[in-house]
Amino acid sequence: PSSLKTIGIFAFAGDTNLTGISLNSGLITIGNNTFSGCTRLTAITIPNTVTTIGDYAFYNCISITNITIPSGVKTIGFYLFDGCSGLISISIPNGVTTINDNAFYNCTNLTDISLPTTVTKIGQYAFYNCKSITYFNIPEGISNIDYNTFYDCIKLTNVSIPSTLTSISTDAFYNCYNLKDLNFSNRLTSIGQSAFQYCRSLTNILLPNTMKTIGRDAFSSCYGISNVTLPNGLTTIDGSAFSYCTMLTDITLPGSLTSLADSVFDSCSNLKTVTIQNGLQIIPDSVFRKCFSLTSVIIPDSVTTIGGSAFTDCTELSNVTIGNGLKTIGEYVFYNCSKLTSIRIPASVTKIG
Repeated sequence: PSSLKTIGIFAFAGDTNLTGISLNSGLITIGNNTFSGCTRLTAITIPNTVTTIGDYAFYNCISITNITIPSGVKTIGFYLFDGCSGLISISIPNGVTTINDNAFYNCTNLTDISLPTTVTKIGQYAFYNCKSITYFNIPEGISNIDYNTFYDCIKLTNVSIPSTLTSISTDAFYNCYNLKDLNFSNRLTSIGQSAFQYCRSLTNILLPNTMKTIGRDAFSSCYGISNVTLPNGLTTIDGSAFSYCTMLTDITLPGSLTSLADSVFDSCSNLKTVTIQNGLQIIPDSVFRKCFSLTSVIIPDSVTTIGGSAFTDCTELSNVTIGNGLKTIGEYVFYNCSKLTSIRIPASVTKIG
């Protein structure tokens, strides 16, 4: 009826016979889970009078192909279109400020989506496994790309990064293996664990001077990366951050680094040149393990410890210069470095593993 203002929670939930519905003008609220599980629902027109669409309202409506959100809606709810595998396009109006967690989770055929400039928050898992999206413009005003936001978006090739972005969270672009190089914001300070793991189409990583932290496995197994620029000011690189970047040929570790974790460059098989600037104190376990192409390394006076297996299986390594500040050499540091015939151990060393 025309007097209807609210459709209550679960009103049509699980109705597998419902194929289409006409909603009256004057309707204001669509409640939580209203149409969830209506697997044959293909056509729905939401009147412009609607200002609230509840969480899970269209959850698992696998037959809907397109939908237009009314201009009065400000928030895309939690799990709103989760599992809508038939959804191809959606129109989101100016005025929407928030895309909540899991909003488009598993919308595997979604190709056409554009966020208005009014959006200031995109929740975690928002576009998880949206396998058909190829381009995404993240609006200005967004400061964080949340956990798993674009996880497994395997056709995503280009992403526009806003100048307001300060952090990229865990698994944000995990396994986006067609993703091309990104222009990172000059305000970016942190990249989380596995944020770009298996993004094998990335080739060049130029990080801004504002960067402080790179998380564990952040760029692990990005087989196409050949160049990484680490800025002065960077303080932390967590474990295995660039492991298995097999096309990486050279790296400079800035003197600002206070924490370099284990296995950061493990199995970077084409890494030939490593420059360690004065300031770093610990070369951790397995950090350059299986860097088969590495031929020489100069360890500055600031380094006090070389961890176990740090250069294990660096089979081309023939020249190592160790600074006068070194105190501890761990176990198997130069194990199977078959071309290394001699090395000078400074008098400062007190322990050899």
